[in-house]
Amino acid sequence: MNESPPAVDSDDEATSSSEEPQAGDGSNESYAAHGNYHSGDYSHGEAPSPYHSYPNYLYESSENPISRGTAAIPPSSVHTTSSTTQDVTFDVAIFCALPLEADAVETLFDNRWDAEGGTGRYSKAYRDPNSYSMGPMGTHNVVLVHMPGMGKSHGAAAAAWCRASFPTIKLALVVGICGGAPTAPDGKVIRYGDVVVSSALVQYDFGRMHGDGFVRKDTLLDNLGRPGMEIRSLLARLDGRWGQKRLGDKIRRHVGVLVQELGRDYVYPPGHGVGEPTIHIGLVASGDQVMRSEEVRDRLIEKEGVIAFEMEGAGIWDTFPCLVIKGVADYADAYKNKNWQNYAAATAAACAKGFLELWS
Repeated sequence: MNESPPAVDSDDEATSSSEEPQAGDGSNESYAAHGNYHSGDYSHGEAPSPYHSYPNYLYESSENPISRGTAAIPPSSVHTTSSTTQDVTFDVAIFCALPLEADAVETLFDNRWDAEGGTGRYSKAYRDPNSYSMGPMGTHNVVLVHMPGMGKSHGAAAAAWCRASFPTIKLALVVGICGGAPTAPDGKVIRYGDVVVSSALVQYDFGRMHGDGFVRKDTLLDNLGRPGMEIRSLLARLDGRWGQKRLGDKIRRHVGVLVQELGRDYVYPPGHGVGEPTIHIGLVASGDQVMRSEEVRDRLIEKEGVIAFEMEGAGIWDTFPCLVIKGVADYADAYKNKNWQNYAAATAAACAKGFLELWS
């Protein structure tokens, strides 16, 4: 299987390669594709900001069209198993547990290869129960995994089958919504709609129950591993001033596209001070329990130094090189509600695409 060409580390949208791609080996990630692929970007400048003048950008118009870029790694033109079958190498998998999370991610595809009546269809491993959507994001070919439910077990099963069907995946992103800590260990306030990116995961519900309470297993062999050097290097870059600015600009731009296509439900909720999302990089707690206890939450924040709580990452972490990218929809306490979920899903999807545009 051929390796994907490196991404261009630039703020400009990626364009299609001028070199003719080579045929793959006809393995399980093969799919049929036909039609024309054109390179390009979001035309007529940046998509309008989602933080100002809501009525002016909710709908596409002749003055404000939405156009899509396409894959920098287009499907091969060399036929394999049939006159219409072509090979493509997928290097990124994105896992979403909720439909609203997947909607936001799929909307940011530069093209949709598997859409009904569209340009492509694909095959997967025998008995693979996963449902996939496929398309390019910048220079990366992405497979979106629609998980059947929340939790580590669903994440682990979906990741195992995804690896069987797409053995060339180099990076998995777990994208969606989470509960956030009110304040990060560095003292920064975490607001609704901010984006959390994992530097590592803490599996907080893995341990022993004693008579006087639960004790988490925290030995070296019981903990989830840290990301590889390449991911850690990029996280260090993104945690700096200019890295935060570049990624923040991309998030603002992509959220604007999401609001245009998905409507007002993905706008910053009314009645709150308008602000752009901040990126927080740190430890993320992952477990099967929905965190709705302020007391337990604060104890884990103090003891483990976590900045957010989510439910799928621990199941996927050991199968692929992995990052959790999630928007803060609540504070993991008794006041949880769904008012911020769409906006948090939008900022997370926008951050995921911005991350892929900076990752090679």
